[in-house]
Amino acid sequence: MKTCNCPRCAHKLSDSSDPTGQGLRPAAGDITVCVFCSTVLVFTEDLGVRLMLRPEFEQLVKDDPRVLEHLGRAMIAARLMRIKIGLTNRN
Repeated sequence: MKTCNCPRCAHKLSDSSDPTGQGLRPAAGDITVCVFCSTVLVFTEDLGVRLMLRPEFEQLVKDDPRVLEHLGRAMIAARLMRIKIGLTNRN
């Protein structure tokens, strides 16, 4: 992932993690969650990020309803990380 700013909250994003623990790196089209604001993002071709569009999200859920559970867990993890690093004033 290249260093970039979240398009929603403008916080600097410089790293990503693999929730499977397999050491996978992001690829264009993969999704992630901003640790600062919990916004769902999509990796771009140059491994920056952009907001996920509503039709993309709806198609993702239609293709695999389990994605909602995974995103929910990622958002909870992001919130816990914010608490851990002292950013409790973020949503």
